[in-house]
Amino acid sequence: MAIPLLILSGPVGVGKTSLGHAVGEWLERRDFAHSFIDLDALAHTYPRPAGDRFADRLALSNLRDVWKNCAAAGSRNLIVARVVESKRGVAQIQAAVPGSRPPVCQLRASEATLADARAHARGRLRPRMA
Repeated sequence: MAIPLLILSGPVGVGKTSLGHAVGEWLERRDFAHSFIDLDALAHTYPRPAGDRFADRLALSNLRDVWKNCAAAGSRNLIVARVVESKRGVAQIQAAVPGSRPPVCQLRASEATLADARAHARGRLRPRMA
């Protein structure tokens, strides 16, 4: 049986993590066992591993182990957020989650929207009030 895996990709600041949490909440309300994993969080380390500038290998190794633990705890669906720029990147995530056949949801936004989101994330601007 294939493992349901959804990859959320797109540029920094487009909303991959926010969408991942929203999809996770939607699945939870419908009682679907799932996990949401932000690969950037699994790669956040200093210093970076030698020869792994963006800690891609570290993130994938961690994904393999975290997913194994999540599946053992009962998770049956997986949502992954990460900038994925090629079929090779998709294949690497798929290899870290054996038995998966992931569709990729490529998020897009205008440069102005991305710049605004990045500025808010860095705390340079106050959140907009409705």
